[in-house]
Amino acid sequence: MKRLMSAMGLAALLTAGLVTAPAAAGGVKKIEEAKPKPRKVSYRDLDLTTEAGERKLRKRLSSAAYGVCTTDQYGRFIRPSAANRSACHKEVMAGLEPKVVALVQNVRLAAKSGGDAKAAVAAAGLVVAR
Repeated sequence: MKRLMSAMGLAALLTAGLVTAPAAAGGVKKIEEAKPKPRKVSYRDLDLTTEAGERKLRKRLSSAAYGVCTTDQYGRFIRPSAANRSACHKEVMAGLEPKVVALVQNVRLAAKSGGDAKAAVAAAGLVVAR
């Protein structure tokens, strides 16, 4: 009898639209599993041979990292807890660090050796993703 009442209660909620079928079946994706679209950060306009240019690049990347940590795969704003947002930001920035270091080193090496620093930034964009 108890089982019949539970089934009837669930059926009533499904009919009322208060619970969707995937939610009732346990098939709802958690926000952490839904990956947002990556963001491309341009640095074509920055002079990466200078500390100021590198700081601007890092600031852009940090902003994009917060963006991917606070949006879902459809670009809608989500409100993760401060701890989750901070952990996500740290993880994204840690993944970008080797790319930033290599990029800045390549640009500075090209400029130092008399080469064209602009050629070293041909791609002119880093992808920020979770």
